[in-house]
Amino acid sequence: MKMKNIFLKINREVKDIIQKIDDEKVFLLKDKIKEHDRIFLLGEGRTGLVGKMFGIRLIQIGKEVYFVGDSLSPSFLHKDLLIAMSGRGESEKILYSVKKAYNIGGEIFIITGNSSSHLLEFSKNSLIIPHSVKSIEKKGSYQPLNSLFEQSLFFTFESLIIMLKDDLKITEEEMTSLHFNL
Repeated sequence: MKMKNIFLKINREVKDIIQKIDDEKVFLLKDKIKEHDRIFLLGEGRTGLVGKMFGIRLIQIGKEVYFVGDSLSPSFLHKDLLIAMSGRGESEKILYSVKKAYNIGGEIFIITGNSSSHLLEFSKNSLIIPHSVKSIEKKGSYQPLNSLFEQSLFFTFESLIIMLKDDLKITEEEMTSLHFNL
């Protein structure tokens, strides 16, 4: 199959998933980000890498951002926001960190492709990216493993950054001034 045909198939899959995401939950996440000075991101593997890309953009709109597990991250406090991302929503490492954040009393926002995830027990705030995790759906995606979840997460985050940029009236020049420069 030609690359262009594969891309068009992937594009259709992502478009179908994005249309199923609850806009109100995205708006809630946007508001939570605006409310908090410090944001901690948590994810593993490729999902974690998408989270790190989101973190870079959050920094560029002026947020103080940390990635859980990085040695330079400070202690999570009761006034902080943790955004935990997990396609299947059953990672023991992520569940452990979410439980700790819950016990500290900080705000937690869960993003998963699993509407039955145990992570959801520790937060009243969540965003489900439905039908995006191949191992849960047992069908569907043409792509390997959790690619559809990761891509849908990426485009959700990119859309969220544009909404935040507009709400906060941040210019491209301001974002560029906060871009990595060493």
